[in-house]
Amino acid sequence: MGLRDELTQDPLARGYASMTGQQAADSLNAVNRAIPRTSISGSDLLACTSVAELTALTAASRDVYLALIQMDSLDITSANVRSILGTLFGVGTMTRANLVALGNSTVAVNRATELGLGVVTAGEVERARAGA
Repeated sequence: MGLRDELTQDPLARGYASMTGQQAADSLNAVNRAIPRTSISGSDLLACTSVAELTALTAASRDVYLALIQMDSLDITSANVRSILGTLFGVGTMTRANLVALGNSTVAVNRATELGLGVVTAGEVERARAGA
């Protein structure tokens, strides 16, 4: 859905029609939405990890783990990523439980981000309302 559709259809009943361009932009940019987490960072992975479970890994598994924690982003919707992490940290481990909890969490975003619009300005709202 584009900006114009969001403003005219107002699917969340935010009241865009009665807002100024600045108010609509502020509403779109306000962080007040929760969406399912789709990725984690290497530092997120590290924060979930039990030191005891890490030291119990084989050298080859530790090498894989060290490569993962150096990544900026891991797509946790990927079956391959889930399989690798599940192989490293099996059922019943604290690390796996922490990762599952993190993977089932949400992240706070604004409506503009949710729609893939980036930061919306009052000028963009006015142009969208004008049909430009």
